[in-house]
Amino acid sequence: MSDYIDAEIEPCRDSRNTYFSVRFTQWYCLICAATFTFMSTVLAIALGMSNLRYAWISAGCNWIFTICYAGFLVIYFKEIKDAKKYWTGVLLYTVGYLCFAISASIVVMQTLTPSTQVLTAIPKWLDFVGSAHFTVGSVFLVSSCICPCSETGKRSKGMMPEVTQTQGPPSIQICSRCSSQSKSLSKSILCKEDYIFWGSVLFLQGSVLFWVGAAASLTGWQSDTITLPCFIAGAWLFVPGRFYFLADASQNMGEERKE
Repeated sequence: MSDYIDAEIEPCRDSRNTYFSVRFTQWYCLICAATFTFMSTVLAIALGMSNLRYAWISAGCNWIFTICYAGFLVIYFKEIKDAKKYWTGVLLYTVGYLCFAISASIVVMQTLTPSTQVLTAIPKWLDFVGSAHFTVGSVFLVSSCICPCSETGKRSKGMMPEVTQTQGPPSIQICSRCSSQSKSLSKSILCKEDYIFWGSVLFLQGSVLFWVGAAASLTGWQSDTITLPCFIAGAWLFVPGRFYFLADASQNMGEERKE
C-alpha cells in the first residue's frame, strides 16, 4: 500500500474519515483515474486541432474534471482538517479546472453568438489564473507526496493521518516505508510506492509550462512562438502523470481484494 498521497487516486482506508463506504471511495478513485487518463490524452491530441474543435473538447473535459474534483472534496470532507496541505492542493486544482472550463465555454460562445466578442480577453485571463492555481496546487501536492516522516519519525504537519506503526508517545508515528530496513528516501520511477510522487512531479512541470504559455498569451509577448508549444508540452506531461495515478489506483484496488 502506498504511504504517499495524491489528489486523483489515494483512497481513504478508514471509514471514519469519510461519509461514504471504503468500497465506494476506492471505485470512485479508480474510475476517476481511468477517466482522467483518457481525457488528458484526448486534450493533448486535440491541441493539434482547430481552435473551435479544441474549445468544445476542452470545455467538456474540464467541466467533468471540475465536478469530479469537487466530488473528492465532498467524499473526504471529514478529513480535510487533518491533511491541510493535501486538500489545499485539491481545492486549488478544482478552482483551476473551473477556470479552464469557463474559459473554453466562453470561446465556444464567441463562435456561436457574435455579441459575446466583447469577452475576448476574459478566456486569456481565466487560463492564466487557472494555470496559476494549478502550479501552486501542484507544489502542495508534491510536498504531500513526499514521505511524511522525518528521521525522528515525527509526522509533518498537514499530512494524511495514515500510519502503520506507532513508537513511543502517541505523537510519534511512522509510516511503513520509514519503518522498513531501508531508511533511504531515494525514489524510483518504477517503484510502486513512488507512483503518485512522480505523477505529481510531472503535473508540477506541466502546470509551470501551462502558466508560462498562458502568461505569454495574455501579455502578447512572443505568444506565437511560446504559447502553443508550452501548452502542448504541458498537456503531454500530464498524460504520463495520469498513468502513474492510474497505476497506483489499480494497485490499491488489488491490495483491497487480497485483504
